[in-house]
Formats: sequence, structure tokens, C-alpha cells
Amino acid sequence: MKVDVAIIGGGPAGSIAGKYAAASGAKTIIIEEHPAIGEPIQCAGIISRRAASACEVKRGDFLIRTAQGAFINSPNHRLRIDGHEEKAWIIDRKIFDRELASRALDAGCEILLKAKVVEGGQGRLEVRVNGEREIIEAGVLIAAEGVKRRISRLYLGDTNLPRIIPAIQTEVRCDFEDSDFVEVFLGKKVAPGFFGWMIPTEDGFGRVGLGIASDGIKASALSYLERLISDHPLVRGSTTDFVLGGIPIGMAKKTVSDGFIAVGDAAGQVKPTTGGGIYTGAVCARIAGRVAAEAVLDGDTTRMRLLEYEKKWRRLIGKELSIGFKIHRWFSGLDDRKLDQLIESLNDPEIIRVIENFGDMDKPSILFRELISLPKAKVAGLLFSLMKSF
Repeated sequence: MKVDVAIIGGGPAGSIAGKYAAASGAKTIIIEEHPAIGEPIQCAGIISRRAASACEVKRGDFLIRTAQGAFINSPNHRLRIDGHEEKAWIIDRKIFDRELASRALDAGCEILLKAKVVEGGQGRLEVRVNGEREIIEAGVLIAAEGVKRRISRLYLGDTNLPRIIPAIQTEVRCDFEDSDFVEVFLGKKVAPGFFGWMIPTEDGFGRVGLGIASDGIKASALSYLERLISDHPLVRGSTTDFVLGGIPIGMAKKTVSDGFIAVGDAAGQVKPTTGGGIYTGAVCARIAGRVAAEAVLDGDTTRMRLLEYEKKWRRLIGKELSIGFKIHRWFSGLDDRKLDQLIESLNDPEIIRVIENFGDMDKPSILFRELISLPKAKVAGLLFSLMKSF
């Protein structure tokens, strides 16, 4: 089979790249190794309104409920952040992913399910479809293959991403204090180096999960999750299913080579502060699909031509991801005492007002700029707390 653009992976980034490549006039195919789009789920299933806009979707059957704020729990303190309006969507990822895939199909993209890429190189992929060998030749390959990055390593020849955080989530019966709020848990005993979460879904249920990012941790993410579930008073009843995955933290050094583009998790285009990748992946996938199609149709798929993609995505979100990575490195080194000091320092009415008005899931730098603009006395106290935590 010969196509203009072949995309490895049928997740959100792959579907959006496919939609834009096909809409730009390229013969496009998405190669998905699983038997259905949206399975297995590897996401907490909460996205910002900006992410929904980047994916070009409106409210649909995938929307379970909305969230307007969060309770931030350090070992000994609790902080209430109220956005006073809808701030995020809690979604069914299966339905959401299939909605994005259907839009790629509407644009003229083909999707090949149960197709595992077993070998690649020089614009040529060997794929096993239902056990049968098939060769796919493409002018440009787009790897939206997720955190494993098997094909990306082959084409880019780079090392692993700076950090991969093991994460786990399950669905349980929960009694939330306020079902419009997400619960976030900090601390070495809960989720060393990262955080845990409880996300309300249907009435009486919630998603409970965490990631661990500290070096030298011998216990598994599952053991931390089991402890969180057993110790937390809001959780009641047994788990219904588990979601396992890895969260890439830190951008790839390179995302293009001759006839090749990496996008989404495979490129490290994930927010290091929250681990979310829908918004960043969507922004980059739109660029990837358009640039790939135009390069093929122009007859120039060299690295120099495809660098247009890398320059554009780094200009749009590279600085934000770089700032987020520095925040993540600092935060992951805090012990419980310093986390308590930090949360206590934030528990000031004026600081909370700024957080509620300017807190942004996708662009944390906006909040930092606003915090620095507070009166000097407030800034001095906050900076003193931050300095003690370093």
C-alpha cells in the first residue's frame, strides 16, 4: 500500500494529525495496533476547556461532568481553590477518542485497526494486520505512538525522554465533599515526586490515581494506590478496573528526520506540571498533519523541510513546557515538611484570589507572573517560603 502520510497510533494526537493531513489533500492512513480506538485507556480523563477547543470539539456524549475547582491536600494542610465557573471537563476517553477518529475519517483519512508495526525505515513500514504481513510505503511517517517511542527511536536515533513517570488509576465508589471539585494529594507517603488525584465521575463514583516520580523508590505505583484507597475516608467499596501507563516528562531533543515526524507523548509534548497531554498534543498534531501533507505534495520530505513543524511547535509551547519541567524538578524534590510550608504560604485570601482568577492547567507561567505582581509584602512571604523549600 502506498500513501502520502502514514500515522502510527490512533489516539487524540494521531487522529488530529490524520484529520489535518487528509484535509490538506494528502492520502492518509492511521495505523492502530489495538482492535478499537480509545482502548486501552491511559489517561485520567480530565481536560481543560482550552484542550477541548484545541481538539475542535464541543460538548458531546463523551462529557461526564464538569469541574470548577480543586482541593489541594498536603500531609497536614488543605487548600480550597474555587474557579467559580466551569474550568475543566471530565470525559469518557473511549467516546472522546472515537469522536476525534470519526472526524479524521470525515476528512478522508483511512484507519487500519489491529495493525502492529513490526519494522520501519526509509519511509517503509512492515505491519502485521490480523497476523498477515503488509508493507505500507509513505512519503512522511508521523509517530503518535505514545510513550514507548519504538519507531521514534529508530528514526531519530536519540536517547529516552528525560523522565517517565509510572502512573496508575482505578475507578471506585467515592463520597466527595463537593462533586464539582477534584481532590489532589501531595506527599511522600501518597505519591512521592508527583501527586495523587480523585476525580468525580458518575454519582457515587470517582477515578483515583497517582504517579510517582522520585528516584530510588522501590515500592510500585500499585502499592501506593492501594494505600491511598485504603487510608482515605472518602473511598468506599472495591475497585472496578485499573489503568496503567507512563507519563513522559521533558521534551524530546529532536522531533523530525528525513520523512519522519514525532508528535504527542512520543515527542514529550506533555505538561510536566500535571502530566496532561491532550492540549499540547492537539496543538502539535495540527501542525504535524498540515506540514507533513504539504511536504509530500511539494515533493520535499527532507528533514530541512519538516523542520517547519519543529520550529512552529516549539515556538508555540516550547517555552511553557521548559518552564513546567523546571517546576516539576523543583517540586519533585520537596519533602512533606516543605510541601506543608508551601501550601500553608498559599493559604492567604489575596493569594488564593490570584490563583482562582489566573490558575491555568495549560499555562502555569500565567499564574507565576500574576503572583509576582502581588504587593511586596505578600510576594516576600511567598518567596521566603519557596526559598526554604529549595
